[in-house]
Amino acid sequence: MTQSNPGSSPYPSGGWPPRLRGECPQRSCPPSSEPVPGLFTLVLHTHLPWLAHHGRWPVGEEWLYQSWSAAYLPLMRVLRTLADEERRHVVTLGMTPVVTAQLDDPYCLSGMHHWLANWQLRALEATTLREPEGLRAFGIREYAEAGRALDDFATLWRHGGSPLLRGLIDTGTIELLGGPLSHPFQPLLNPRLREFALREGLADAGQRFAHTPTGIWAPECAYAPGMETGYAAAGVGHFMVDGPSLHGDTALGRPSPTPTSSRSAAIYRSATGCGHRSPAIPVTLPIVTSTPTIT
Repeated sequence: MTQSNPGSSPYPSGGWPPRLRGECPQRSCPPSSEPVPGLFTLVLHTHLPWLAHHGRWPVGEEWLYQSWSAAYLPLMRVLRTLADEERRHVVTLGMTPVVTAQLDDPYCLSGMHHWLANWQLRALEATTLREPEGLRAFGIREYAEAGRALDDFATLWRHGGSPLLRGLIDTGTIELLGGPLSHPFQPLLNPRLREFALREGLADAGQRFAHTPTGIWAPECAYAPGMETGYAAAGVGHFMVDGPSLHGDTALGRPSPTPTSSRSAAIYRSATGCGHRSPAIPVTLPIVTSTPTIT
């Protein structure tokens, strides 16, 4: 997914994986005469809406703190361990500006510390109960997990999540994917607003990580013809996109029956040439030299 220069691609036909060259990966399609290299990219993506000061439960700050404790804390713990072992290029990680802003926000940091302490307190209470059966053992385990999370948070997260992510980027342990500022559904946006959101989202990442991502996880993996031109202008070399969107199964993302460039045609054929679709596929730029029409 991180290949942005088609001329140096490992693929025989100039930078495109078989799916994007119109070749079906399923056994039911005619076999290709070209050798296909085996590639695997582990891409993790996270997004939450802005939850600070928007209530507690069920879809308020509690949502943020649960995600923080169950996902972000253990993920950072594992990635830091891998970085200490000098593991490189382990994972591609998509962090939206909305999430990273909350992981750095002083109010959210304070709220998370209180939430972790309350988690440990509730677990301690569970250790004193004998009924129902098994609750005490559960409480003992949760108490230990909460204590570990509190230690990690107090030691590593005092200044937010950005310093941790920057360290992982600097060591080459992860590749960071950015995105538009508020993670909007881009095909429905006016092109000027779309350009503004992407530009400011990448600038926000540059401020937080001293690194501007060259790849993005497009919100909802949505795509409409011509969006890749804006991506390239913003310095984006690759993005994750939804297969059905390329197929034309979204109202504003339906491509013209005759795409106007070879790259656009390659995408169009891959999405319409056979009955197999991919839920999300990587696309490298450049893609088009002219913009297809939207019908």
